[in-house]
Amino acid sequence: MVDGNGKPRLACRTLPDNFDDLVTLLTLQGLANRTEPRLVLNSEWGPDWSRAERKWQEVYADRLGYRFRQARSLDAVLRDSSDLADGLVVYDPDLDASRWIAVTMSALEGRLPASPDQLSGTLKGFKVREDLRGRWSNPESAYGWAIENLLPRCNPEVAFNAGKSHDRIDMGTDRSVILTMDYAVAQKAFVLNLSPAGKPATYGHEKIPVPGYPEDAAIMYSILSQYKPFLRMWGWAEPEWTFVSVLSKFSHMLICGSASNMSFHGAAPARRKPLRQPRHGRPKPKLEDGYYLAAMTTEGDAPRVLSTFFFGGWLNPDRGKLPINWGIDPLLLYDFPFLADYYYSTMTGNDYFFAGVSGAGYVFIDQLPDVKAWAKHCKPYFDHCDIDIVDCWDEFEFHPGRYETFAREAGVRMFTLLPRGGPKTVTLPSGVPCLVPDERVHYKAGEKSVPDIKAIAAEHPAPFLIPLYGCGGHHGPSAYRTILKELRSKKYEAVGLDDMAELARP
Repeated sequence: MVDGNGKPRLACRTLPDNFDDLVTLLTLQGLANRTEPRLVLNSEWGPDWSRAERKWQEVYADRLGYRFRQARSLDAVLRDSSDLADGLVVYDPDLDASRWIAVTMSALEGRLPASPDQLSGTLKGFKVREDLRGRWSNPESAYGWAIENLLPRCNPEVAFNAGKSHDRIDMGTDRSVILTMDYAVAQKAFVLNLSPAGKPATYGHEKIPVPGYPEDAAIMYSILSQYKPFLRMWGWAEPEWTFVSVLSKFSHMLICGSASNMSFHGAAPARRKPLRQPRHGRPKPKLEDGYYLAAMTTEGDAPRVLSTFFFGGWLNPDRGKLPINWGIDPLLLYDFPFLADYYYSTMTGNDYFFAGVSGAGYVFIDQLPDVKAWAKHCKPYFDHCDIDIVDCWDEFEFHPGRYETFAREAGVRMFTLLPRGGPKTVTLPSGVPCLVPDERVHYKAGEKSVPDIKAIAAEHPAPFLIPLYGCGGHHGPSAYRTILKELRSKKYEAVGLDDMAELARP
C-alpha cells in the first residue's frame, strides 16, 4: 500500500467534451487502476451528485493517507501515465462495432483506443499497434471476429454494453452511461454496444417507441450464449425492460451503468470480511393499531448508489434520526470491499440495508430459467453482507412458487415487489411475507406523498404496512422526516424493513 508519504494519486479535473477522448480516458483509467488505485476522475460533473468525487478523495485521505495531484486535462493525464499504454488501436469511425472492439483489444493488450482524428491531436506521438479501418464491412462480421478471437481471452464473469438506445439521446455516445467502462477495462471485460430489442417495443412512462433491431439482438444473443451463468453485464441499453428480460432468460444479470471511478474503488486495498448490520438484538416490534411506514431508497441495483453516497443521502445530517432502508447490491459490496467497509462502519442503528433489485444482480424473477440456481448464486452474498430482505421485480407477473424456492434456498426473510393492483401482503407457504406496495407511493416518495399516504390509510383499516419506495437523493432523509411531521398523527410509525418483516408475519 502506498500511503500519504508515497507518490500522490492523479485526479483528472475535467472530463473531455469530445466523446472519443472520453473513451480514451476511461480506457486509460482502467489500465491505470488494474493493479493499484492510481487515477480518479474529479470532474465534479457527476450525473447524480457532483460532490461525490471530491468527497471520496477526502475519505481516501482520511482512511488510507492518500494524496491527490490534480491534472487539468486528458493531455496532462496522458503525459503522467504514458508508461501504461503500449500504443494505440485505431478504430473505424464509420463502423460503431470497431470502436468497442478497439476498447476490448486495448483492455487485453494494454493499449488505447483511438479515432483517426486523435492521431493528429490528443494521441499524436503514440505508436499505432493495430489499425481496424477497413477490416470489416458490417457489425455482424466485426462482432463475429471478436467473439471468436477476443471473447475467449476476456473475463468470463464480466461484460460491458455501452448503452445503445434509439430515442432523442443516443446512449451509445452518452457520457454518463459509459462512466463505468473503466471498471470493464480493468477487469478485461468484453465490450459491446448493441440493442437488445429484436422487435418493436416502448419504454419509459412516455412510452417512447423503439423500432426492432433484429440484427443487433441476434449478435447480442450470440454473445450472451458464450457465457456461463451468471454473467455480470455492466452498462446499459434501452428499453430497460427488454434488456433485463433478455439477460434474465440467458441466466445473466444487469449491473446498471453511470458510476465514476469504480476501477479505483475496486483496486483500493481492503480486507474482505463478513459484514454485519447494527440492528441485531432489537426487541421484536408489537403490531398495534397503526400504520407502519418503511422508507426505501431507489437504485439499489446500481453501482452509482455506492459511488455517490446514495446520491448524497448518506451524508445528509438527518440520516440516523429515523429508520431509513437503503437499497444496495450485495454482489457489489463483495466485489468492492473498501466501499463495503466504509458504509458498514458508518451505519447507525437506524440504517438498514436491503438487496435490490432481485438479489445479487438485477434480474426479472419470472424470466429466469432456474430460480433455484439464482437463489444459490445469491445466498453467499446475502450471508456475507448480512442481508435477508430483497426487493424483487418481475417482468409480467408474480409466481409464488418461484419466490418460495428463492426464500428457501437463499434464506430470505421478506420480499418487497413491484406494485400490481392494490397494496397487499402475500404470505408464502413457508411464512415468508411478500409485500406489494401501493403504486401511488412507489418511486414517488417525498413530501408530496403525504396526501397519498393519508388516502391509503383511509382505504385500509389499521394495522397496515406501507412501503415508501423512492426516498432517495441528497435530501432523502430530511424529506422523510418532513413526511412524518406533515402526517401529524402518532398513528404513523417509521420502521425498518427488518421490523416490517416481523410485523408482516401471520
